[in-house]
Amino acid sequence: RVPGEVAALLGSPWWIAAGWLLCAAYVMLCANYVAELATMLPGMGGPYVYAKRAFGELTGFVVGFSDWSLITASLAFLGVAFGEYLGILFPELTHHTAATALAILLLFALVNACGLRAGSGTQKLASVLKAMALLSFVLACFLISPRHGDWQGAPSPASLASIGIAVQLIIGTYGGWNAPVYFAAEDRDPGRNLPRSLFSGVLVVTGLYLLVNAALLYALPAAQLRTSILPAAAALQLFFGGVSGTIATMLALVLLLSIINAGMLTTPRVLPGLRRDRLL
Repeated sequence: RVPGEVAALLGSPWWIAAGWLLCAAYVMLCANYVAELATMLPGMGGPYVYAKRAFGELTGFVVGFSDWSLITASLAFLGVAFGEYLGILFPELTHHTAATALAILLLFALVNACGLRAGSGTQKLASVLKAMALLSFVLACFLISPRHGDWQGAPSPASLASIGIAVQLIIGTYGGWNAPVYFAAEDRDPGRNLPRSLFSGVLVVTGLYLLVNAALLYALPAAQLRTSILPAAAALQLFFGGVSGTIATMLALVLLLSIINAGMLTTPRVLPGLRRDRLL
C-alpha cells in the first residue's frame, strides 16, 4: 500500500526517492546504536534487555511485555490474512479462515520447536523466495510493461505535513530491522555478527524498496499510482490481465509466510529474559 500513499503525498519521483533514502539513513543510524547495545549487552529478550538496564525493572517489564504482546497479536492478524488470501485461491476454504490461520501458526510453531536450525533454514528459504518474487516483479515492470509513467513536471509535496506523514509511512515499512538482537544471547560472536546482520539487512531491504518504487514509477501513470490502494496489483493487471489477481495473491502469500516465521523466531525469545529476572 505504501508506495501509492507516498506518491500521493510527495508528488515527484525525486521527492519519492529522497523520502525512501532519508528513512533508510535514519534506520541505519538506529541500527548503529542498537548494534552497540547488543554487543555490550548480549542478553536474551530483545529491547527488554536495554530498557531494563537503562530504566530499571518496571520499565523493562513494560517494554518486554508490550513487545511480546505486539508481535503475538501481529502473528494472529497475519495468520487471518493468510487464511483470507488462501481463500481467494481455494474458494472452498473461504469459510474456514480461522481454522486456516490456526493451522499455519501451528505448522510454523512445530517447525521452530524442532530447533533453531530448522527455524532459521525455513526463514532463509522464505526470504530468498520473497526477494526473488520482488525482483521478478521489478523485471516485469521494466521488460514487459509498455511505458506508462508520465511524471514529467510532477508537483512537489504540498506541505511539510505531507512530508512528515510520508516519512512516518516509510519508516513503518522498515519495521523488523532490529530482529537480529533477539538472538544476541545465542550468537557465538555477537560483536562481529550482529552489526553485520543489522547493517546488511537494512542495505538489502533499501535496495529492494528503491527498485520496487522505480518499477512502479516506470510502469504506472502518475494519477493511477497516486490513487491506487494496491499499486503492485495494478501494475500486474497491466502485464497479465485476468491472471494478475492470482499472481498478486501468490506474492502476498509468500510475503506473509516469511513474516509469520520471522515472528515465530523472535517472539519466544522475549519470555526467557523476563523469566530469568523473575518478571514473567
